[in-house]
Amino acid sequence: MFKKIVFSIILLFGFTFLNACGEKITKEEYEEILAELEALKGLNRTYPADGYFTAFQPSISSNLPEIITVSVRIQNDKIVEFYIDTLQSTKIVEGENVSFKYNWKTKKQLGYEYYMFPQSGQMENGELDVEGYIEWLRVNNKKEWFEQAKILEQFMLNEGIEKVEIDENNKTTNVTGVTISVKTYVDLAEEAVNLAKAGKLQAVSGYDSGDIVWATADINRFKTITNFKLDVLQGKYQNATFVFNEKSKQELGYEYYMFPQSGKKVDGVLDVEGYKEWLKSNNKKEWFEQAYLICQEFAENGSYNFVIKSDGKIDNKLITGVTISDSGYLKVLNQLLANAK
Repeated sequence: MFKKIVFSIILLFGFTFLNACGEKITKEEYEEILAELEALKGLNRTYPADGYFTAFQPSISSNLPEIITVSVRIQNDKIVEFYIDTLQSTKIVEGENVSFKYNWKTKKQLGYEYYMFPQSGQMENGELDVEGYIEWLRVNNKKEWFEQAKILEQFMLNEGIEKVEIDENNKTTNVTGVTISVKTYVDLAEEAVNLAKAGKLQAVSGYDSGDIVWATADINRFKTITNFKLDVLQGKYQNATFVFNEKSKQELGYEYYMFPQSGKKVDGVLDVEGYKEWLKSNNKKEWFEQAYLICQEFAENGSYNFVIKSDGKIDNKLITGVTISDSGYLKVLNQLLANAK
């Protein structure tokens, strides 16, 4: 506080001196001074910028893909909130075809409708007797998932992430009222804080067939956002089991092999140089190259030039070289901007 007072006095003296000498500064010079002041304030920050910083983990529960997230909110260079949530999915069977669709609501959004204790007998024909369920929880000293998540969030905020004690079953031994497994949430909370310290924004969402779509970007103490990047983790349903792929689309690079008509993969082995040449000759770009173009356009103009056609694809008249569909990409890119506010 003392340093701030001294600095303000020096600044005030500087302006007074300029005025006394009859000197005037332009609007641009004034804004430059303010920017320098903001930069100086940022030098002593623990976190480069305020905002929401999210860590996530792909998971499979009851043979269904889900996305576990933990976000930390930084305000005035302090942690003011943790937010735990999970987006689950539903299996869809149509004849011999099996697909997965992420639910409209997360566990938090479902609230009591998540219905973690069916033994309560408070749901009939898909209708939950909410008041009856709340009473059953009270009588049996139980808490619904969202209530337990809130208790854990508050404990980490008040006591610190490192204070959560976890046993061999991944459950906590010292957070009263929490009986769910917590290790993943605690690990993600720590990761989210590390992302905040590094100025790494992240936004994630589910898409069709169990795909996980996310975007990342860097944010500095000027609140400037750079280095937008998109990625997707896909999965497959085989032998009656859903599994996520080992590598994301970005990690696969050319191995994602979006154009099998090139004929450059034989017996599972890709002729990378031959594939690159085919792409060049046919004026095509692999997925990660198109994702880069999307991010470049978004960084320069936001969503302004993105026109989504009736088939879901991005109109390449405005963004040259992009032929892929908008599979939730704009959603997560825009969420990055929202997280930075």
